[in-house]
Amino acid sequence: MQKKIQTNRVVHIMSGFGGGISSFIKNKAEALVDQAIRFDVITFDEVGAEFRRSIEKTGGQIFRVSNPKEAGFKQFFSQVNTIMKDLPKDVLVHSHVNGRIALPFYLVAKKNRLSRFVIHAHTASPLSSPNSKQDKIKRQLNKRMSKEKVSCGIKASENIFGKHAVEQGRIVHIPNSIAHERFLKESDPIQLKKEILGVTDNRLIIGHVGRFKTVKNHPFMLDIIEELKNRGIEFLWFFAGDGLLKEEIENQVKERNLEDVVQFLGRRDDIENLFHMMDVVVLPSFDEGLPTVVIEAQASSTPCILSHTITKECDLNLSMVKFLPIDHVDQWANEIETFKPMPVKKEDIEDKLISSKFTNETSAQLYVQFLNKEIQSYEI
Repeated sequence: MQKKIQTNRVVHIMSGFGGGISSFIKNKAEALVDQAIRFDVITFDEVGAEFRRSIEKTGGQIFRVSNPKEAGFKQFFSQVNTIMKDLPKDVLVHSHVNGRIALPFYLVAKKNRLSRFVIHAHTASPLSSPNSKQDKIKRQLNKRMSKEKVSCGIKASENIFGKHAVEQGRIVHIPNSIAHERFLKESDPIQLKKEILGVTDNRLIIGHVGRFKTVKNHPFMLDIIEELKNRGIEFLWFFAGDGLLKEEIENQVKERNLEDVVQFLGRRDDIENLFHMMDVVVLPSFDEGLPTVVIEAQASSTPCILSHTITKECDLNLSMVKFLPIDHVDQWANEIETFKPMPVKKEDIEDKLISSKFTNETSAQLYVQFLNKEIQSYEI
């Protein structure tokens, strides 16, 4: 029997659309659609049609407001105040932005006497350096605004709330969940390679799925690609995703004569098909809160090679994940050539996803416990 939700209205605040934050909101909306809970979203950005449908199915709506950096704070405050003044006082204002970006939303929420304002830690990347004055101020501000704390993982918690807050053990870590059935399903990798990449031979298929941002370390990936090509290895590397640095990386691929071994697929909705045709996922990020793509890859039985800076919480302990330091390109090339994890049964993968609460259903149950104030802490 499903638990009755006491807080039946949540307003999510996110800046841009795309990536892990919008996936978190969408997945929770879909998993809780039959549980008398309404999700609304306040954002600076346009959202996708599928995301909008997920929110509207809960009875909620998307509120697009002006970015105060572009339109000024007067217009921003007016728009957000118009939304918040009509909200029930026990609404959960769930902010997926933090620090100075969250502060204006927090002030409007307090002005309208909304009792629950929560900041969700999503990123392990500090603003400058972990011990900088700027980051210390950010953490103090976050702790002041968010008495209850939510996070995707320990490293994100340390970055957003500080190590002392983690040591106190009063943070609810809610996994960035997946629709695991999509990734566990059987597929024809040969057909997928032909349809998506135009590949009909047995070359190695290597992929990176993520936004084109500095933290993802694309230049290091280009170094790996060049090393693999110089070794004469038959392979094709694809980048799936979009972002501000995409054009710059595309130009570097041309300048380094790597166009014959690299494809850019853009943002895609059939992410499970990409994993099913891959031989290995590469993610040499400088920092990650908890990368959902690594969970999706393991659910698809696809091995991953990750930077050692990424949180170990994303490893399901199924012998499909390898962590490497990001200082030796040839070490990564060697691992890509030789990494052959033991096959894992689909049932074992599913059991691990469920027990770790990485499925949409189990993660949503945890979210309900948080909404009902039944838990104040949870570690993945």
